[in-house]
Amino acid sequence: MGGKRYDYWGNLPEYLWQDFKEADLGLYDYQTAGRRGQGAPSIELEDEAAILADILISLRAHARVVLLGHSMGGLLAKGTIARLIEMRNKAVLKRVRGVVLLASPQLGSLKVPSWLRWLSRDARALAPHNRYLRRVDTLFESRVKLSVLEDNARPYNIPVWALYSPGDFWVDPTSASIGLPESQRRAVRGDHGSVIRPPHREADSYAFVGEAIKGALTQAGMRSRRTQDIECRAATFGDFPGIMELAERMFGGTTPPEQNEMFAQLVREYPESMRVVCRVTQSPRVRHEVLLGYSCVMPLTGDAASAIKDGKLAADDIRGRHIVRPDERPEVVYVGAVAAIDAASRAVVLEALRSHLHTFRRANEIEILARAATADGLRLVTRNHFTPLSGRSEIGTLFKFCRPATP
Repeated sequence: MGGKRYDYWGNLPEYLWQDFKEADLGLYDYQTAGRRGQGAPSIELEDEAAILADILISLRAHARVVLLGHSMGGLLAKGTIARLIEMRNKAVLKRVRGVVLLASPQLGSLKVPSWLRWLSRDARALAPHNRYLRRVDTLFESRVKLSVLEDNARPYNIPVWALYSPGDFWVDPTSASIGLPESQRRAVRGDHGSVIRPPHREADSYAFVGEAIKGALTQAGMRSRRTQDIECRAATFGDFPGIMELAERMFGGTTPPEQNEMFAQLVREYPESMRVVCRVTQSPRVRHEVLLGYSCVMPLTGDAASAIKDGKLAADDIRGRHIVRPDERPEVVYVGAVAAIDAASRAVVLEALRSHLHTFRRANEIEILARAATADGLRLVTRNHFTPLSGRSEIGTLFKFCRPATP
């Protein structure tokens, strides 16, 4: 806050030029503090992040980008990534190989007087646990893999490093380093400004910045040899143990052998009726899959359809005899299960389910039914154009898909 483009960083840009000769070094400028209102209109930090995101999108000649931000600049860097996530710009996010936060108050600063929030855009951006910071943190927690070593299902691999000083008046160590592994955070002597103005190239602060940049580039090399992606495909017989384990973990109980036989019949006669979502990690020699979710759609006979509507046949009681033969037209298509371990895999499962049901939606004579077994299931059916047959929208109610009105 209050910094300028060229006279703010001390010797840091010069040292980076010397040590990373093949890199382009860009110094970003934006208005804060006393510079607000001078020249261009003064805007919120969230709007500044949208501008910087568009600049990164335009840098098509650069295959790799590492962002460094001091204080509020670190919040701008995180906000820019959050903006790209909201835009679902996977191509640009893949080019962002790391973020280095230098004395950045990720949780806000307790030193900013609360009364200033009504007068200053900067104070609103730095207010502890403010709405914008919470939104950015939520996106990072659910979508971004921050650790170089950790392996999880988050779709964007953007490691973050944090440099801070215990003697910093404005930013406390917890706010500066929260959520990061010990190997990716460093405490150094100094104050809020000196952490980005190393007196010489051997200073601890500059050594950490150099290590972080090299770590980001090394991580990029590792990713070129070992890729990770989310894949949705038709289930196979080999997926059954994982599907049963996930079903029992999420819904409780055990799956009877008769139902396993019914699932096997579905996979054999209707390959698209059961779909799985997996996290796939692949290297040149090894492919590893972790099951994240699945969906099951059952084409039922007329008798089974009547029994479902009368409440005489529950999803757990459906067997092979209730499934129509491949050469017959189903009376009802029943959504038997939708399960996923997190929001990202759920989105993929639902998209695959919608695509599969699209063929049945073209024919009004084929009913699509679903029973909400959980509170989460109740939210899903009500949001996807299903209406309760009994008129009461509650758990356990049978719902029917209704084609949305054409505008």
